[in-house]
Amino acid sequence: MKKILVPTDFSDNALNAANYAISVAKILHGSITLLHTYHSTQPTGIMKSMDSVLEKDAENDMNSFIKKLPGEVTVNSKILRGEAVSAIATLSKDFDLVVMGTQGASGLKEVFIGSVTGGVMRHTQTPVLAIPGEYNFRPIQNVGFAVANLQLYSQEATTLVKELVDQLKAQVFVFHQSDSMEAEVEVPSNLDWMGDIPYTVSIVNNSKGLDANIHDFVEKKEIGLLCMVRRKRNYTGFFERLFKDSVTLTHVFHCKIPLLILHSE
Repeated sequence: MKKILVPTDFSDNALNAANYAISVAKILHGSITLLHTYHSTQPTGIMKSMDSVLEKDAENDMNSFIKKLPGEVTVNSKILRGEAVSAIATLSKDFDLVVMGTQGASGLKEVFIGSVTGGVMRHTQTPVLAIPGEYNFRPIQNVGFAVANLQLYSQEATTLVKELVDQLKAQVFVFHQSDSMEAEVEVPSNLDWMGDIPYTVSIVNNSKGLDANIHDFVEKKEIGLLCMVRRKRNYTGFFERLFKDSVTLTHVFHCKIPLLILHSE
């Protein structure tokens, strides 16, 4: 059974992400745990009493939030005092997936600008699934996997994708950007981690830029879930390059589908 962590601030975006997480939990035969964090800004002398009030309010809000969710999977809840990113990243070690909502005109704007969702992505090794605001779950027929250096991906980084693809009976489309004439030979030869999952490789050149090429790839292949791998040490992959170019990216990369960030050493 997969354990899915769903941070929430009880907003509409968080409710949308929680509903999406429930749909994913059904596919993976898993359960979800809702997490809310609160932080008191009051002076030390009255902090304890304020914490009690904040915790009680959070409990009431959590109960109301849970009542809005369909009772289709096991739903647990946690309320913790502390800073959101560190609390989520620490707790995520005990989970298989973190599902969070994003907001902004591009759908993924918060992911790249450095919001709580982006902060969690940079401080956890647990896969993070970012759900654009108002994006409702729908059957995923095509999964996109944007890869930079195919030889760098560990088995752990792709296990979740394999399980999702298997349960969804989805087709995988691998995106790779390269001007090398040898790419068409090199790319398929380095996809052993795909196992027996059917896939199609799309190799594009650098003429339009990475963000525009990924946008075209998502549109043309009707991708319902886009996956990227974030390297932890001394490597710049697609996620790092997009994040570095976030100021431009948020105006160009109008991808409004869920984004799954995997992590690899």
